[in-house]
Amino acid sequence: MKIKLHNFGHLYRFVLDTHQPFHFIYGKNNVGKSYALRATYLIVKNILEQSQLYKAYLWELMETKHSHVQSLVDDLQFAVAQKNTTPIDLRYCIEKMIDEVMNRMLIPALQRSFQHTFSDDLQNKASVEACEIILETQALQLRIRQGSNQRWHINEIKLPMRYEAAFHRKRKKVTQTEHQTTLFINPDEVEVERLKEEVISVTLAVIQRFFQSLTKHIDGVYFLPDTRAGLYHTMRAFGTIFTQLSQRRYSDDIPVTIPAFPEPVSDYFLTLSRIQPNNQQDRFTHYAQQIERHIFDAQIVYDTTTHELAYYRRKSGLRLRITEASTLIAALAPLVAYLKFEIGQALDVDQLDIFSNIQGKTTPKQKLLFIEEPEAHLHLNFQNQLLDLLIQMSRKDLRFICASHSGFMYQQLLRRREENKVMRDHLSILPLKTTSLGSIIDIPTPAIEDIFIDFEDHSNELKDKMRTLGGES
Repeated sequence: MKIKLHNFGHLYRFVLDTHQPFHFIYGKNNVGKSYALRATYLIVKNILEQSQLYKAYLWELMETKHSHVQSLVDDLQFAVAQKNTTPIDLRYCIEKMIDEVMNRMLIPALQRSFQHTFSDDLQNKASVEACEIILETQALQLRIRQGSNQRWHINEIKLPMRYEAAFHRKRKKVTQTEHQTTLFINPDEVEVERLKEEVISVTLAVIQRFFQSLTKHIDGVYFLPDTRAGLYHTMRAFGTIFTQLSQRRYSDDIPVTIPAFPEPVSDYFLTLSRIQPNNQQDRFTHYAQQIERHIFDAQIVYDTTTHELAYYRRKSGLRLRITEASTLIAALAPLVAYLKFEIGQALDVDQLDIFSNIQGKTTPKQKLLFIEEPEAHLHLNFQNQLLDLLIQMSRKDLRFICASHSGFMYQQLLRRREENKVMRDHLSILPLKTTSLGSIIDIPTPAIEDIFIDFEDHSNELKDKMRTLGGES
């Protein structure tokens, strides 16, 4: 799935293809990185959640005798009566049903998430064009727009493939080619209710493939915000009560003012608050151990007495709460905790393809982690080691979308890609730059040579040279 943000906050144009396992959004401060990262997280999160609900919404349409389906059936019956064998285009009917389903499920979910995270008006003030989200898949394209009343709605639906109903007495019900799906109808046996079911089934298949553009690869999403050290202090001080209240702060039954945590930060708090030591996942433990061994030289453990993460150094026996450890430890400890205790193993699942009616196993799914400022509080050597580890994990087990203003990390990724250590279809580097219309993705520049700064004191040598020059003059 391609996610496009147009005139969204600071962003004029932003595009991200979720098919690639590793994305690195780079730019200076106040260029729109957080807008891009948080908006993309909320879109992916809500699509994953709503993928479990769309079937119930769609089949409700059949129970209510959807007017567009009935109109299509009337057209087909009239064509049979007139012995007109010209195929009938199904796209208008399918688009109208998709519009109704999405406006009842996906759009309200996005509306709530954006309301919890951003200001009500997300319109880019540098551009007069509408604030839009465009979701593109091979099966379906949705253009979602924020109106003048700050409410989101489906503005346009496109079906890249052609859908039509054709009359044939012997062909099977549905055939599909690369560019067209055809529903075949026997003109001698037009059953109205059966025909409605078949049209809705085709619509269901379109929506299913839209959701599967994400769900066939990803089955969980996590967010690690910036200032993780300070946020962990806050969480341990106030517990989860503010987090839960924050998500209900627009409810009428809460008479007090609630701290307005953005939804990604609330999700981060809730994820850390539910960590249990008996949930340790062997699949990802070795990645966590690499961070502990090469960066911490210690372990991150769960303290069953205080019910929080702790820093433990086996050699010396030193044991500290994360809130008492260095900012380096507090910044990376949540990632280690996710790898050890939270991110479960993705299993193969059976999925039913509506067109073929043949069950088949999909490839193993992965978790998707969004990380703001992965370089926070890290020395350059540690930044380099963390990059290697993220790339290693993204090759098999996890996916990452990172936002950073680290020029060092940016140049290191460019170099790895130029040296073919990371393939272009695996790594997406998205540098943002500011224009008069807002931020856009700039074309990555070739990696520059590393610049080493020698801080050794050469003042005496300089004095000797000055004396020599003075004597010569």
